[in-house]
Amino acid sequence: MAFILGIDTGGTYTDSVIIDPAEKKILTKAKSFTIKNDLTAGISNSIGQLEPEHMQNVKLVCLSTTLATNAIVEGRGGKVGLFVSGGLIEDSLPVEYMQQLKGKLDIKGKIKEDLDYTEIAQAVENLRSHSINAIAISGFASVRNPLHELTIKELIKKELDIPVVCAHELSSLLGFKERTVTAVLNARLIPVIYALIKATKKVLNEKGIVADIMVVKGDGSLMQESYALSKPIETILSGPAASIIGGMFLTGKQDALIVDMGGTTTDIANLHKGAVKIRKSGAKVGGWATQIKAAEICTYGVGGDSYIHVNAKGSMEIGPQKVTPLCVAAVNYPYLIRELETIKKDPEYELFSDQEIDCFSLIGDPGTLNAQDAALAGLLKDGPHSAFYLAGKLKKDVETLNLTKLTNAGVLDRISLTPTDILHAMGRYTAWDTGIVHSAIRIISLKARKTEDEIIQMAYKGIIQKLTRCVLQSIADFENQSFDFDKDPAAGYFFSKAFDTKHMHLLEADFKLKKPVVAVGAPVSAWMRPVCENLHTEVIIPEHTEVANAIGAASGQVMETAEALIRPQKENKGYIVHFPDSLKTFETLQEAKDFAVPYIRDYVCNIVKEAGSLEPKIVDTMEDIFAEITAGRKVFVETRIKATAIGSPLWSI
Repeated sequence: MAFILGIDTGGTYTDSVIIDPAEKKILTKAKSFTIKNDLTAGISNSIGQLEPEHMQNVKLVCLSTTLATNAIVEGRGGKVGLFVSGGLIEDSLPVEYMQQLKGKLDIKGKIKEDLDYTEIAQAVENLRSHSINAIAISGFASVRNPLHELTIKELIKKELDIPVVCAHELSSLLGFKERTVTAVLNARLIPVIYALIKATKKVLNEKGIVADIMVVKGDGSLMQESYALSKPIETILSGPAASIIGGMFLTGKQDALIVDMGGTTTDIANLHKGAVKIRKSGAKVGGWATQIKAAEICTYGVGGDSYIHVNAKGSMEIGPQKVTPLCVAAVNYPYLIRELETIKKDPEYELFSDQEIDCFSLIGDPGTLNAQDAALAGLLKDGPHSAFYLAGKLKKDVETLNLTKLTNAGVLDRISLTPTDILHAMGRYTAWDTGIVHSAIRIISLKARKTEDEIIQMAYKGIIQKLTRCVLQSIADFENQSFDFDKDPAAGYFFSKAFDTKHMHLLEADFKLKKPVVAVGAPVSAWMRPVCENLHTEVIIPEHTEVANAIGAASGQVMETAEALIRPQKENKGYIVHFPDSLKTFETLQEAKDFAVPYIRDYVCNIVKEAGSLEPKIVDTMEDIFAEITAGRKVFVETRIKATAIGSPLWSI
């Protein structure tokens, strides 16, 4: 018997499963909280709950994660040195050191200016005075001819023992700026993914599991750990991609909307004929446009741990910030209930930047703080406290404590009301403490001058409406419609009519989704049924839905696609072939094709083998492109040859 262990390290939970791939059977599963400052503990806690008798038969471990995506969004990662040749990068990039080098190629990859070896040597020497974790190299038109990038890399590797990555190794697309950004972010993520793989290996060793490790890419395919360490940016949107595969594995559906609701976000993908489109322009994360292939997924800031904020007028906002649910915090810190009970005696007191029920815990390194912030951090060393408790101890007004600023800086974590708390208040989910939730809702109801039941129902309906809007907005995006429900008055008007229960106006609107929804993730049983009722469609919530990401990680395949371009040279003097790793010229078009097809097939085959597959299946296509210059007269533009290799993961036996 040979089993697969799937692990998904998300922002809230670390999930693990062991599956029998031959029988397509889930043997054992577990969930545990992700511990941001100690990934090893979160992984160990999750795996430790699995049935031990299956451990000895685990021959492959597959990881999916949101760590890379979160690191980019939060601006975290290693310190990067950047070498640029042949073009000018004027925008500010997240690098510690940048050097513009001589050496220029034209758009076809022909050398117009040679590299200056003395200049490169001096730049490498300058790097020694910086604490650099990795180096990125980006050259203009390097996807047409990678010679300059490879030469610079070779010279650096002779002098420095740190990771070096070339932009052409990450993308074959044109777009110098986006390719440079991709290379820089990739270099920044190397320490992040290294920490994940190191933590996983440590736990596997403690559990006596001897197996290869593979990682889910943003397009849902798998790569070997060594490949992931050199190209960690491939893991952006890894978690949502795994949820797509998990949803397909658990349901067998080929056409559906897959909705993955987690603690932080809800991710939505359109599954059509067993596949999800790959975003051609590359994934966009944290405001950075990259050239990394990723599944076309719409992500929204609403999940089980979304921040619910109610102001004095009774208006409610849900998300996009993620907080720790009150019900969860109170299990380990029951004194928080007493701290909230004292607040209800003064219901007229209203905060502006925070909410009266908000509590805070110390999660990050405070670093250098002023006297007040240092004193506040000291009060939180032994556990979280409410904002009013902290203000009382410091003899300060709550509004002057900089709680939101310290939270945004990653020093504090906010504890407050969430959708998970609302389910506790309704009695629909009672895994943690219910008492603190009712205390918090009493405080909010007094401030908003509403009953407790009105607050609960307002939150419940608001969450359902927001999720419904997310589904509809994703459909608009998948159909290339440019409107935004939150910004387009007309779209907002028709959406609101679908929830108008007064029936006092001329128009009544409704929506009907033409395909079923496969809902995965821990909170979906509570929220997606009413959402799908609003959309008049079937909802499918499969068994094991709460660990679908880990299942998706364990059931993926290794895949790679690459393209060769054949173009005529000037004055029709032969043809030039652009490969992802080189450039070659031929006298005739047929000679170019005869060489290019087996070359690009071997290229993707070798990458997939390097990524962890033994005998991949290879499919290629060839397309001749012509331009019509006059009626009935066409001229040859280029030939595009694309090859895709797909294979099953290579297991340790």
